[in-house]
Amino acid sequence: MWFVVEARAEIVDRVVAVVETEPVLESQVELDAALDGLDPSPLPGWSRVLPDATDRVVFATILRTVASDVALYQPTRDEIDARRTALRVAVGDPRAWDALLQRHSLDEASLGSVIRRRMVVEKLLLRNLVADPADPERWDAECAALVQQLRPRYRVRYVTAQETP
Repeated sequence: MWFVVEARAEIVDRVVAVVETEPVLESQVELDAALDGLDPSPLPGWSRVLPDATDRVVFATILRTVASDVALYQPTRDEIDARRTALRVAVGDPRAWDALLQRHSLDEASLGSVIRRRMVVEKLLLRNLVADPADPERWDAECAALVQQLRPRYRVRYVTAQETP
């Protein structure tokens, strides 16, 4: 017995950049943009220093590489849970919360991983920059200087979208 199955290709996600050997996915950029105004980060947003969302995720990837597995930069489970709760409160409506998770193919556990990655970057910045985050001009200047210092040390390749025929 033979079955004929029609095959079709469907793009599930797309690599937009590669930092060293770590891919940066389009879904990560979209999620970062969605969380930008909702996540109650103790730091000012990076949109003034790095206006392009892909650049922000690329640089966060570089910072996580710098942080590696250094215990000093790793948030505790309680810190992650508290941040997730604060994010849920910031979103407000439980249906909007569910929609956010569904739109980005997340569940509570995978959102915890996203929050952990964001917190590693924040802890590294808070530990290594001298400027007070409450002073946006100095903070932005030090962030920009850190970008200029670290960017050349890491191989970053941006991947352009292939045009479909």
